[in-house]
Amino acid sequence: MSGKFWYQMGIKITDNTGIEQLLNQLKGRSPTNLTKVIKVAMNDALDELVSRAERGQGLRGSFRRYSDSYIRAIRAGRVRSGRSGVRKTKTSPVNLTISGQMLRSLKASAKKITDGWEGLISVSDKSQIGKIKGNDALRPFFGLTKKMKDDLHRKVSKAFAEIL
Repeated sequence: MSGKFWYQMGIKITDNTGIEQLLNQLKGRSPTNLTKVIKVAMNDALDELVSRAERGQGLRGSFRRYSDSYIRAIRAGRVRSGRSGVRKTKTSPVNLTISGQMLRSLKASAKKITDGWEGLISVSDKSQIGKIKGNDALRPFFGLTKKMKDDLHRKVSKAFAEIL
């Protein structure tokens, strides 16, 4: 992850990402449409990240199971799930969606930077940062796989080429 805060993941689209020729052709153009291209691509990446988590998959494969004490707390009705109150729920597979608030708090954005563009996936609700940090420590999910990064760069390269 990169960015100012640990809960902000950045993907830089610069001259070292394999699209140097396109960036050279784009110099001097208005960044508005190009920034939109990056934001659309980042939204696609975010959708895939959330979908992957909802399937119980993280950056390293299937999520680690809940601890026995947490399973007991869920079954006893001691686990709170946001506005919906106490939740008795299935304990397998782990999919990071007891309330859904944590994954819904992730947002994609894009901005022009000095040497290219930057796409970010960050947390819009700071009350969810602790959940993300705790879950990501036990069940790494907050990031893009190599395949996801390659797909993102391919989409951006294609879109930039169409703008030219």
